[in-house]
Amino acid sequence: MIPENWLVEFNEKMAREGVEHVARPFRALLEWSRVTGSTIEFGSPESDAVFQWFYAHSPPGSHNVLPAFIGALFYDAAFWPIEVPLGYGTYRLDGRQAARSMPDPVWASMCRSRHDLAVFIELWADCLDYAYGITEILAPTGAESDWRKFLASADKELRSTTQLLCQTRPSPKAIESARMATEMALKTILCRTNGVTAAFVKQHYGHNLMRLLDAALQTGVTGLEAVKNLLGAFPVVDARYDGVEYPGP
Repeated sequence: MIPENWLVEFNEKMAREGVEHVARPFRALLEWSRVTGSTIEFGSPESDAVFQWFYAHSPPGSHNVLPAFIGALFYDAAFWPIEVPLGYGTYRLDGRQAARSMPDPVWASMCRSRHDLAVFIELWADCLDYAYGITEILAPTGAESDWRKFLASADKELRSTTQLLCQTRPSPKAIESARMATEMALKTILCRTNGVTAAFVKQHYGHNLMRLLDAALQTGVTGLEAVKNLLGAFPVVDARYDGVEYPGP
């Protein structure tokens, strides 16, 4: 067994180096093997003891495996997180687990409505497509293009939006993140399909969502027509500086 005083010293070293808590038990096992020349197998009592030690000396939840993506389902005047798990090889997807924060009576009520259940299934499918697709698209290639940078920004804003919506009290700030995610996505389309630069897009379209959407529609990309009538729900980009209060759901 690895002595506790060694684990304490190693944990303090990791803290000084700013290493995330989730990585520390793995690093501890590697370092112990390097220093002593011995090996500890994962799943053995020795490795389990190391992981348990770090769990007990870390913030709650810091060692949890996070979902690949979390969407937001609006149902019964509330936003419910729809989780897409990380998956490897062959595994089973479970819609009930995706909406595991939803109490059983609420889930049963939603499933009794053909319309509400269809909305959930469509959103869940979209979240699955996005979660497993965006990871592959944004995988490092060695040469970062402008459209990829815009897409990475859109992804960050979208994840921020769903996080803000799925709080105990949804944050109105989510509408600004959603607006920015839309803008970054449209700029991604223009740079990806028209081959224009980020500088060109910024100079000719700025933050004007309607002009960006019209230009994106002209590229031939489908599925954007329905977005046009929804752009009016977004505030202008300068509203973030005005302390505007937005109504809740």
